[in-house]
Amino acid sequence: MSRDVLHSWRDPRVQARFPHYRNLLDGKAVAFYKIAKSIAVPTIDATQSIDELVRMHDAARVLFKDEVARGQTPNDFEQTTVKANPSFLDLKVRLAKEYLKHCNFCENLCGVDRTRGQIGKCGMPAEACIFDAIRHEGEEPILVPSGCIFFYGCTFKCVFCANFEIAHEWRKKDLPPLGLQARSMWLKKPASWFNSPEDVADLVAELFKQKVKNINYVGGDPTSDLHVILEAMEHHDMNICLLWNSNFYNSAPALDLLLDVMDIWLPDWKYGNDACALKYSRAPNYMAIMQRNFQRINDEGSGEIIIRHLVMPGHVECCSKPALEWIARHLPKAVVNIMEQYHPAYHASEYPEINRLPTKEEIDAARRYATDLGIVWEPVTYTAAWNPNNRSWDVSDM
Repeated sequence: MSRDVLHSWRDPRVQARFPHYRNLLDGKAVAFYKIAKSIAVPTIDATQSIDELVRMHDAARVLFKDEVARGQTPNDFEQTTVKANPSFLDLKVRLAKEYLKHCNFCENLCGVDRTRGQIGKCGMPAEACIFDAIRHEGEEPILVPSGCIFFYGCTFKCVFCANFEIAHEWRKKDLPPLGLQARSMWLKKPASWFNSPEDVADLVAELFKQKVKNINYVGGDPTSDLHVILEAMEHHDMNICLLWNSNFYNSAPALDLLLDVMDIWLPDWKYGNDACALKYSRAPNYMAIMQRNFQRINDEGSGEIIIRHLVMPGHVECCSKPALEWIARHLPKAVVNIMEQYHPAYHASEYPEINRLPTKEEIDAARRYATDLGIVWEPVTYTAAWNPNNRSWDVSDM
């Protein structure tokens, strides 16, 4: 598999769109989560309501943005800054734990009390459940090698899910505990389905030792483990890019917690209308949620975004083109990986219209349309071929 990283970075369009990430890689910028640790907030106690905590969070964000705007180098930051106690990050952790009592991390808005063992649509307990953590060479060129931490569970129910064992069926007794053996070796502890914030921090530290360029929270989908991911940040302190790799069905309160600590975003945008999203992923109100969340990370977050759009068979007109049109109009600095890796897995055979691979003509049509719209896609998109022998994709750069 070829990953021509240098070729991608030589593209001036890429350089212009990822200045913070590039400076992080070059040791010239400070990771946002580290800055969040340095912003002091008033005392946090058990009597404060969620509304009070949110007001504190809004006030701290102003101070955070001022600190980011200073543009300190890592050396200057370490010499002049100390961790606040309590900090902006501590406040985020507290809010996440409050939200967990009536879980609102995703737009399913189940409202269950996960701290008491109640289970919502994602199927996840209060603890983090990690499939594996690896130094991964298979992401977009500018991201590799990427330190991927794979979480079980998902907030979608995609009928064509290629990772259904991880996303939906991981607790079935007839499935092996995938990844547990490798992870237990890393953590030097007995294999377990459940992982603490300290465990996640240990995995981050191990990946950092392997010289990855980012810590990539992925799944399944990582949204259900937002509280653990935030708390893990309190237990590690390396200056490394944090990356959110998600279906992006996050709720507004959840995204509020993520906006200030993620350096780069790797979201999916599958559909171009609500009907397809509801039919194939059981995701109501999809377009409004995607548009709201994408606009916020563009306007209020780092704005450094690689969107993954999966071209589905028979869905170029109804999904690919409308999604690309909105991206071109509202996110002109985003780059898009126009993916051809769709394969009819899981329950796709029950839907004849998507029970096939996309054709070359469909892939080419989506990519030509992106070009016509002025979308930058070539530096992060790769060709793929389904290998039926090992049921995986063989990919190479465009």
